[in-house]
Amino acid sequence: MRLRGLQHDVHLLVAQGLVNGLNVNEYATQQGLSVHTVRVQLKPITHKMGVRRPSDLVRTILNGPAMFRWGEVMAHA
Repeated sequence: MRLRGLQHDVHLLVAQGLVNGLNVNEYATQQGLSVHTVRVQLKPITHKMGVRRPSDLVRTILNGPAMFRWGEVMAHA
């Protein structure tokens, strides 16, 4: 599974959670993780996508070319 260079399942799950409207705190609670752990997981995602904030990541995914593959990627997740 790849989403513009994201191939690790954890990266896809974090990105999916954010795209589905969860903030970092909500995603951490839902997954039983600390907010720090989620932020550490988020850092390589934002770096690879060339953004700084989770909201920018969501905007990039939803407005970029990755959007067309998102449904396909998530269908196989």
